[in-house]
This record gives sequence, structure tokens and C-alpha cells, in this order.
Amino acid sequence: MIKNFVFTIFGASGDLAQLKIFPSLFEIALAGKLPTNYIIIGFARSDFSHDAFRDLFRLSIENYYGEDFSSKHNDILKLLLRST
Repeated sequence: MIKNFVFTIFGASGDLAQLKIFPSLFEIALAGKLPTNYIIIGFARSDFSHDAFRDLFRLSIENYYGEDFSSKHNDILKLLLRST
């Protein structure tokens, strides 16, 4: 089992990240397959604060699930986007 995990996203403000990478990471977390110690690092030409990046990630997931976004999804999203 992986004890520590660092996931680096290049182009974190782009369409690929928002439409494919963020939802994939969320699905991994939803399935309980994400290690307990992880860091997600996003690099982009756009200037984002940590909170702005979390908001972008959250919006991406909410848009991906649309009306199917539930309180369970919200709980997992909060855990996934926890700040260190």
C-alpha cells in the first residue's frame, strides 16, 4: 500500500484538469482508494491562491455530477480538499 502520495497537475487551471483529472481524483477518493497521506499540487500559468484552486476543483466536481451531486459527495470532497 502507498503510504505517501504526491500528485502534481501541470495545467491545473485548464479544461483537461477540470473535465478529466479532477473528476478522476474524486472518483478514486470516492472509492476509498486514495492514501491517507497525500498532497495535490497544481501548476498553471493562471495565478491562483490555495483557496481559489480548491474552489476550482470543487466547481469542477459539482459540474461533473450535476444534479446527482449528493451530501455523500460533498463529504468526500471536503476530505479531499482538506488543507494542511
